Amino acid sequence: MSARIAEALSIASSDRIADIGSGTGLFAREVSRIVHPEQPILCVDPSEAMLRQINRQSLPGLTTIPASTAGLPAVDSLIGTAARLEPLLRSNVRTRIVGEGFRETPRPDYPLLEALREICMNALMHRNYETSYAPTRIVWFDDCVEVTNPGGPFGQVRDDNFDVVTDYRNPSLAAALKGLGYVNRFGRGIGRVRAALERNGNPPAEFQVDDSSWP
Repeated sequence: MSARIAEALSIASSDRIADIGSGTGLFAREVSRIVHPEQPILCVDPSEAMLRQINRQSLPGLTTIPASTAGLPAVDSLIGTAARLEPLLRSNVRTRIVGEGFRETPRPDYPLLEALREICMNALMHRNYETSYAPTRIVWFDDCVEVTNPGGPFGQVRDDNFDVVTDYRNPSLAAALKGLGYVNRFGRGIGRVRAALERNGNPPAEFQVDDSSWP
């Protein structure tokens, strides 16, 4: 059955795979054996007892993430959004040829993965899903891109330390994004964005942090 489902979904080894409501990982284990994914399959389930069975077996290629029953749809939805985000950003980035001595080098408007995707994924990861239905907005102007997400600083994070202190309003979502490779290292996103923009010759990123949003 797992083989037929994997074939019907056209799952490839390069895909990022998450089994939402994985239980003891029977389906994920078979998909891992058949597909040999390049990144671990995420097994997301509200039952820690179920996930412990996966961990006890030390199965290669599976990563467990506990999530509340209410949080499972949010994890599922966010993973789908993350998969659609990169093609959307890529379609809007323009690349020009820059002459450097005798060499011509392609240079994008903005660093796609190291800056644009990073800041958008951070917005989705840290936004307030509990008390706000406002969307996370990506607005593309002629001279800049503005990303706004509802929800101000959380926990230990303040407007004067947001670039060096890490805290998580949505820990299950954060773990899922990291496990799927959409986020590289926790606490390093803003530094990566600043460095990537500088290397690409862009102006420094501007951050406005208040009680209701993170533009």
